Amino acid sequence: MKKKKEEKEFIIKKRLGQNFLKNDGICKKIAIAADVKGAAVMEIGPGFGALTKELLKQADFVFAIEKDEQLILPLKQKFGLNSRIKIINADFLEVDLKKLVEENRLKEKLHICANLPYYITTPIIIKILSNKQFFKTATIMVQKEVAKRLTTKPGEKGCSSISVFVHYFSEPKILMNVSRGSFFPVPMVESSVIKLTMKDEKIYNVEDEEFFFKMVRLAFSQRRKMLIGLMVKGFNIEKEKMSVILKRNGLKENVRVQEISLLKLAAISNEIHRIIKQKEYG
Repeated sequence: MKKKKEEKEFIIKKRLGQNFLKNDGICKKIAIAADVKGAAVMEIGPGFGALTKELLKQADFVFAIEKDEQLILPLKQKFGLNSRIKIINADFLEVDLKKLVEENRLKEKLHICANLPYYITTPIIIKILSNKQFFKTATIMVQKEVAKRLTTKPGEKGCSSISVFVHYFSEPKILMNVSRGSFFPVPMVESSVIKLTMKDEKIYNVEDEEFFFKMVRLAFSQRRKMLIGLMVKGFNIEKEKMSVILKRNGLKENVRVQEISLLKLAAISNEIHRIIKQKEYG
């Protein structure tokens, strides 16, 4: 796969983590797997438009969000005459999603499709999931190792706080692996495409989401330590009460956070939160 003239003349910006897809076959597979027929899709970081071209064959409309101003002209030259695409020069992390949805009078939820820069994967995923009311799915390219961590279920070996966050808001699934040779410049690592299908987080009955994620971050900050000690010290609650909470959820005192399912983490969070509230209000 030879580079096109515009690609040869382009100066790669390492600070933006730019690795562009050049494999047309992979782009087609991603666009089909995104399942965006008859829908509007938002592409983060379209680059030179290899994936964009395939998305336009599948979706009704594409919002292409590109941070690099140098790439806007090539994108407009390639797709500017197509009325089914809107090219926006912006940083996705700074885009006002509510305003975008309202200004474009979108009645259905958007789909996300993106080849994400490795260095900023987590902040982008957090923004997508924190604004899940605007999205139906997110089909994204990430580092292979990261894909494994994101899709590891809470309670399984290798899970982390971001694993809990992802599973709380979505159903993640690895769709395919992508070789280093599918990009230019060639990255140092292999990549994977994952799909996040948004779900109703109310199934976990979390009473206070802010507290729940605070507890999860604390628990995973020292994952090798027993949960009971971290909670007693972190939230200033009696060890006996924490022991009762664990027992009530069918867990032993020496349990560690990576051994606990999301449902049980939610239940533990609710009980600790109630104890703290009782102390505050007497």
